[in-house]
Amino acid sequence: VGTALEALREVAHVGFDVVILDLGLPDLDGAEALKMLRGITDVPVIIATARDDETEIVRLLNDGADDYLV
Repeated sequence: VGTALEALREVAHVGFDVVILDLGLPDLDGAEALKMLRGITDVPVIIATARDDETEIVRLLNDGADDYLV
């Protein structure tokens, strides 16, 4: 899907094995989307992004991402 809100709607209604999350979404920051996803599901979330700030990587892993790929 192309937006965080679409992703949240789909995850809530369809069973997924994994979510690949880009941080650069048009409607919400990916970090906020991760927090919202964690509020509704425990499906594994892999962050796939060009952002390589170590502090942000650690924060997102602590916030519930299962892996982070640059």
